[in-house]
Amino acid sequence: MTHSSRLFVGALLALASSGCTIVADLDSYVSVDDIGCDLEMTVRDFSPHLTDRVFFQAVTRDDAQVIRALAIIDPLSDPDRSFTMPFAVGEGPHAFNFWADESGDGFVQTSPFNNGLDHSWRLENACDWASTCMGEDADLPNCFSHVAPFDNITDPADAGNTVSINLVALPLTTGFVEIHLIEVDEAANLRRVVGLYRRDVPIFEEEIVKCAEVGGEIECTFELRGLAVPGRPYTADVIIDLDGDGEINGPTEVFNITESDGSMYAGTIELDVSTSDAAGALPPEGVLVSPLPAP
Repeated sequence: MTHSSRLFVGALLALASSGCTIVADLDSYVSVDDIGCDLEMTVRDFSPHLTDRVFFQAVTRDDAQVIRALAIIDPLSDPDRSFTMPFAVGEGPHAFNFWADESGDGFVQTSPFNNGLDHSWRLENACDWASTCMGEDADLPNCFSHVAPFDNITDPADAGNTVSINLVALPLTTGFVEIHLIEVDEAANLRRVVGLYRRDVPIFEEEIVKCAEVGGEIECTFELRGLAVPGRPYTADVIIDLDGDGEINGPTEVFNITESDGSMYAGTIELDVSTSDAAGALPPEGVLVSPLPAP
C-alpha cells in the first residue's frame, strides 16, 4: 500500500471506528492523488557519509524537474538515520532524488558520472518505492541501503524563493537545530512540511551553513533553496536544543515564524532567540529526524 493510500484509508477507518456514518458523496472527497504523501526514508550503512550533509528532494517527474520538497541532514553523523515530512509531496507524479554532498558545495556532482564526487540515487516514485535494505532490515518500509547502485541526477529547477533563516544569540551550549518549512494547504486543510533542515553540530566557518561565534554566542544562517512559491502561504517552526541535552523543552526551545506569502521569503529572516517569544509547545509534527545515539 502506498503512503497516500495509507493516509486515505486511515481517515476512513477513523470515521468508521468513531461510529460516524460515511455518506457516499464521492464528489466532496479529497482524492488521494491530491493529498499526495509523506516524504520519508530510513538510510542504512551510510558510514562513508558521516561528515557529509545529505540532501533528499521530491522533484516533479517531467522535463522541468521542479523541486517540491527538500530535506537536509547536516551532517549525517550516524550511518543509520531516518526522517519523515508529513504531506510533503502534493498532487502529481514526483521522483525522489537524494545524494551525499561529498564535494561540499551544496550542488549535486554525480559520481561516478562526469568525474563528480557526490554519491547520488533516484527513485522514480516518491510515494511508492521498494525498500533496498537487507538482513534484519529487509522488512523495514521506506528503507534504503548505501549498497544500491548510484544514479545520475541533476539539480532541480527552483519552484520559488529560497528560505534563508539567520539564527542569532544561540548559546554556546546549543545542540541540534531543526527547521520545518510548512506550506499551509488551505484547500486540503493540511500542513505540508515541504522543507526540513536538521543540524546536529554548530561547526563554525563552514561554506553552506554559515556559523560563527560572536561575543560568546553562536550565529548561524540556514537555507532551503527554491521552496517558497509566491501565492502560497508558509510558516516555519524552528526547534533548538538550547541547553544541549538532546531533548526539546516545548515551552522554551521552539520558535515560530509568522505565516506569510511565499513572495515574502525573498530576503533573509532573522530570529534572535534572546528576544523572540517561544512558541510554547512543539509543533503538531514533533521532531522529524531521528536522534543521534547516546554517546
